[in-house]
Amino acid sequence: MGPVKYLGVRLTITGDLTFERNYVRKKTLDTIKQLTKHMYHSQQIHWVVQVAIIPIFRYSAAIANWDSQEIVKLENLWMRAFKKAWKVNASLPDVTFWAGPEQGGLGTPKARAIITSETISLLNQCTHLNNDLRQETIQDMSHAIAHLSCSTIAEAQVELQCSGKDWQQHPSLCH
Repeated sequence: MGPVKYLGVRLTITGDLTFERNYVRKKTLDTIKQLTKHMYHSQQIHWVVQVAIIPIFRYSAAIANWDSQEIVKLENLWMRAFKKAWKVNASLPDVTFWAGPEQGGLGTPKARAIITSETISLLNQCTHLNNDLRQETIQDMSHAIAHLSCSTIAEAQVELQCSGKDWQQHPSLCH
């Protein structure tokens, strides 16, 4: 069965977001193809990448369940786009783009930072009102923390940093 589009996100009836991740990759590749041999100033194309590629990812970043390998591949695509925008050799180190202006770079966003920011925003939205969604969000987070044998978010973060693992999705009423 194919995906449905619900609130702008492509997913299956079982909650599989593979179609959303594929859509983000396809739109990214399509935009990169359109950047080839552009006649605009590099700063204009850099702006196009930031408003035409990254927001497509940002929209569903907090819920699309990107794994580490997919994030690396997506960031590599973004690097291709930025390098095309600036008409530089593909072998130019990526740090030129990732580093902040104070280090001599362009300060382009990283996918993990966007996921983190969007997840925090989503959690804030889910816990803003005192309702069932808030209770379910708190319960899901508590289960995720307990699954790591921790009692606080801070302990869970340290555990994940030390182990090098990502947060794992756990069964809940939301999934």
